[in-house]
Amino acid sequence: MTLPARPRRAGRPCPAPAGAPPRQPQNKPTPGGGTPHSAANEGDSPRAALALAQSYHSYQDMDCQAMIEQAVRNAGGSMDYRGSNHMARSVAWLGTIENAQAEGKLKPGELLFIHEEDESGLPAQYQGDGLGDFSHVGLYVGENALTDTDKHGKRRECDVVHSSQSMGRVCGSTLKNGWTHVGLAKEIDCGIEVPDGVSLSQEIAQAEADGKTSETFIAIQ
Repeated sequence: MTLPARPRRAGRPCPAPAGAPPRQPQNKPTPGGGTPHSAANEGDSPRAALALAQSYHSYQDMDCQAMIEQAVRNAGGSMDYRGSNHMARSVAWLGTIENAQAEGKLKPGELLFIHEEDESGLPAQYQGDGLGDFSHVGLYVGENALTDTDKHGKRRECDVVHSSQSMGRVCGSTLKNGWTHVGLAKEIDCGIEVPDGVSLSQEIAQAEADGKTSETFIAIQ
């Protein structure tokens, strides 16, 4: 699955648990989104996410965004966003899973997003920016890093931790479970240098030089 080309369209924040008050950023946002933050050390955020999956946390208590933020805090860092779309628009690098694998950027601690083709009902702040709807976020923790049950009760090896509304809890997932994009968060040390701004792959840099739009990689401006 690839991101839509221009004209630019919109995105929707991760739905909040029923009855939960809306979260507000605790710090002043930095230009381009996100907040003043400190990075969790390499490997600590995946371990913290695994610990959350191995101890029961309901979706009501911790939705997808809150789970990522809690894992980063438990790992000694800080992170505070207004939903999965805000997270996707604040990363240092964003590409499809195929891009990430080809460029060696699929590492434990990377954010995983589900990009929706249906863009109905999106918040006004994301309409017209061309990035679309990143409706859900999880954390890549490494190949076969945990064993968990799916919604049918079948045990499986998992490489993603997320808070699932359909499962009702923080749980394991696989890369084949609808995930489409990878994001390199500034708050998580994945052993990859995080540049200032956005790092463009050679492929998209050449496409932009040629006046073309890449269908497989999009950068946050």
